[in-house]
Amino acid sequence: MVNAQQWLDRKYPQEIRAKVKELNISDKNLEGFLDLTEFVNLEELECYNNQLSSLDLSGLGELRILDCSDNNLTNLTLSNCTSITYLNAYNNRSFFFRQQKSNLYLP
Repeated sequence: MVNAQQWLDRKYPQEIRAKVKELNISDKNLEGFLDLTEFVNLEELECYNNQLSSLDLSGLGELRILDCSDNNLTNLTLSNCTSITYLNAYNNRSFFFRQQKSNLYLP
């Protein structure tokens, strides 16, 4: 297993994060907490089939597509993610979902 935040910090230096619109980090054997709040222009995120336990996407107002299925999520933060039209969080642990000022509805 690879620490998710350390892997991200190595592969995506802070100076390029605002330029990234699509990010596919699926099947990378990543584990632990992942903070993507600096990817302010991110529109699509695929991070399925890892062992992520917590995902912070706060403030990513451009994010439309999120597939975080097949992880180990216990915490998913989507505060102010107002553009999401597709969310797949299937096959995770029971997790705490935080959502504020968003049009996302989960039954």
